[in-house]
Amino acid sequence: LHLAGAGWIMIHDFKVPEAYNVETTTAAFMIPASYPTTEFDMMYFYPGLQRKDGQSIGALSLQQLEGKNFQRWSRHRIAGEWRAGIDNLETHVLSVQSWLIDELKKR
Repeated sequence: LHLAGAGWIMIHDFKVPEAYNVETTTAAFMIPASYPTTEFDMMYFYPGLQRKDGQSIGALSLQQLEGKNFQRWSRHRIAGEWRAGIDNLETHVLSVQSWLIDELKKR
């Protein structure tokens, strides 16, 4: 875990489900200027993830960070779901893990 310039946190060796092309990746999270009132949003991976079954992953783009092209996953919480003072990076990571699993259920 390290800060990657102003407003970013990176978690190295972030484990992903076996159905992806890598076992671990670096996961980056942008810290909103108004955190903790404002929620964490989206997730960024380097190297980028691909499904081993060849199915495409939607809502992806690239984000330059520390000289690398991170894969940005546009995933968001349901409006009003963020609980200021309760939710934090740890609860956001739990959401990310859920989104990774949910992606594998898509056909």
